[in-house]
Amino acid sequence: MYDTAMMDKFGLKEIYKARERGFTLLELLLLFALFAFLAGAGITATVNGIGKGDREARVTELNVVMAAVREARGDDAGILRAVVEYEDRVIIANGSMPVNDPARYLSETTRYKYTIMSDGTVEQGSKG
Repeated sequence: MYDTAMMDKFGLKEIYKARERGFTLLELLLLFALFAFLAGAGITATVNGIGKGDREARVTELNVVMAAVREARGDDAGILRAVVEYEDRVIIANGSMPVNDPARYLSETTRYKYTIMSDGTVEQGSKG
């Protein structure tokens, strides 16, 4: 590839060998920039995925509580009972509660606080 006799004459053979063994500063900087970019993209994707999971869990739990309230009111049976009211608190699942209590129809305790009015209006609050 290179004329080694010419390189010997000018003392470039040692410089060329040293060059073959290492990386230049520019190459190292480009490699570092690439790793930084990939790490940033990975962290962003992870954070967005966690946030999306929290939102989905919140909506799912709200739907479960609303179904429990409908059951407690007797909406499906055509009976409209006043439901037990909750004011900004976690609902503890308990199957032995009265039929008009939404807690009777939950399979697990809620993670968020809820305000439930006697007419079946439901508001989801902060994490409990």
